[in-house]
This record gives sequence, structure tokens and C-alpha cells, in this order.
Amino acid sequence: MNGPIPSEIGQVASLNNLNLFGNDMTGTVPSHIGLLGSTLELLLLGSNRFGGTLPAELSLLTRLTSLDISGNAFVGSPAVLEDLRALTTLYLQSNRFVDIGGICDDNFKLW
Repeated sequence: MNGPIPSEIGQVASLNNLNLFGNDMTGTVPSHIGLLGSTLELLLLGSNRFGGTLPAELSLLTRLTSLDISGNAFVGSPAVLEDLRALTTLYLQSNRFVDIGGICDDNFKLW
């Protein structure tokens, strides 16, 4: 699979897991990803070619327990992830983040 995340992804009802790991996905993570907030528990976007900053709408993924955004070219701060209280596993390595200090606490594993 390659290219950007299709905008139709936000229209999928009852999606629990979204695995796009290890493809040739490009562009930014679209804001419509936040429309999956009431059901999404696992989001794997690692090992792609995503870039830019993380959208604020990621904070709407309140049921998310595992997030892998490693191996991309994200920039800025991942502070938008601070509000994800259900998050227990987070993979951030191999990006271009400037500050990850605010999201580190004892509630989840940071990889």
C-alpha cells in the first residue's frame, strides 16, 4: 500500500485496529483520523514515510492503548499524545521530534 491515508478511513464504523505498518505510506496523518476516537484501540503507522506534525485530532482517540509511529519523519512535539490516558504502549523512535518530555509518565511504556 502506498500514498496517503485515504480520507474514507474516518467513515469506517467500529474500527478497533488499524495496521498500516511497513508500507510506503506518505504525507501527513490526516485530521479525520480523530473520527475513529470512540472505537480505535490499536494504531500502527510505523515504518512508513509519514511526515509533518501530528494532528491535534489524535487526542480524540481516547480508547487508544497502543500507538506505533516509529520510523517516519514526524517533526515538532508529540505533546498532542499527552491526553491519551488509555495509552499503555507508545513507539516514537526514529522520527525528528524535538521534545518528548511531557508525554513520559508511569502509565505507559515508551519505546
